[in-house]
Amino acid sequence: MTAVEKLLHIDIPVKLSNVKMVFSIGALAFEGDLPASIFHLQLVENDIADWDAKSEVVAVFHTNAGHVTLHDIALKPRPEHRDGQSL
Repeated sequence: MTAVEKLLHIDIPVKLSNVKMVFSIGALAFEGDLPASIFHLQLVENDIADWDAKSEVVAVFHTNAGHVTLHDIALKPRPEHRDGQSL
């Protein structure tokens, strides 16, 4: 492509009434101090709210990305497990 040629850019606004999304997040990447996956999930959730749409959004964090989702209580051993280890 030469310098004078321009790429075709099409931008069509979309407004959905029902949104069902599943994200598989298997690696950590950051935008500032926020995991990029959380940042992008927030963008999607904001669009859904702006559209006043019904939604089901699921994010599955696995491998090293799963550690981001844990908090202190989740990391404590749970007494209902025989080996004392949390899931």
